Amino acid sequence: EYYIQHRLNIAGASYPIFETRLLKRVFKYSQGIPRLINLICDRSMLCAYSQNSTKVNSKMIDLAVQEMDLNLQSPVKSLKPVWRISLLVLLFAMTLFQGPKIYHHFNKPAQAFETIGGLITPENIEAEIPLHELAQGEDSWFNNYPQVNLREKDFSDALKTLYAIWGYDVNVANATCQQGASVSLFCFSERTSLKQLKQLNYPSVIEIVNANEAVYVVLYKVREHYELLIGTQRIKVTEAWLSEYWNGRLTLLWHAPFQLKNPLRFGQKGEQVAWLSKQLNRLQGLPENDKTRFDWKLKEQVMQFQSDNQLSADGIVGTRTLMALVQQLEATTPNLF
Repeated sequence: EYYIQHRLNIAGASYPIFETRLLKRVFKYSQGIPRLINLICDRSMLCAYSQNSTKVNSKMIDLAVQEMDLNLQSPVKSLKPVWRISLLVLLFAMTLFQGPKIYHHFNKPAQAFETIGGLITPENIEAEIPLHELAQGEDSWFNNYPQVNLREKDFSDALKTLYAIWGYDVNVANATCQQGASVSLFCFSERTSLKQLKQLNYPSVIEIVNANEAVYVVLYKVREHYELLIGTQRIKVTEAWLSEYWNGRLTLLWHAPFQLKNPLRFGQKGEQVAWLSKQLNRLQGLPENDKTRFDWKLKEQVMQFQSDNQLSADGIVGTRTLMALVQQLEATTPNLF
């Protein structure tokens, strides 16, 4: 329930579109899976729009579920990638609620955001972008590889590519971290090690430097080698090469279920704690409950999750813990491995 209302609030909704009983209906059909929640709400709101209604009713939700070929016995039968589901939801909400607040950020002013149709998409990066191999060794900087074009080497270029991996086409001139907040994508930046970067397991914008020259690239995949994206180029480097030129800085995008102003910890109460409890119960195979207080049992669950994911097992849910949790909940989240 909190997740749906949060997404509507971001879109600028000024009054409830879904009654509380309908939110429970969506949750029952989706089993709490975020990508299914998005799909059901998307189809339901489109149905409401087609009927000139400002609110969604139960028949609209049932029709949406029927069109998706979902039912209570088989709630995950038909899925589409998460990057294809958001356009209609935000377009509808913004049309109703005077909210063209993010239109100017994106390439086409008539659309809040646009599903990628060009070269850089999660589905065709490997099929379409040639792979160049850079070997580590003496004088191994890009100068020895004339086939690699370094024109698109700025942070905004790399961030545009990172948005594309998540399924959003943004104008490189306006590519900023602030844009992502409108679709619940937030930037996370830090200086870290290669080991910790791999533990994060998110594609990231990284800065590689040689003397006074800096190039921003996207670390896209980690296999037996490291794959980097520079604009519409994909290159393969060794770990030794990356360790030599990467300065340790990274910026990644992650999908936040809510804005975490302060870490969640023992003793707190509220909807965010309820969300945390439900998601950990799902992941750990425990019965669902209506817990809204961060009690000792929940702290133990958090510590177990942190330990399983090589995080500091302090029982406090900060950004790093929430990022790892969301990554496991949403199977379509881009990752390095």
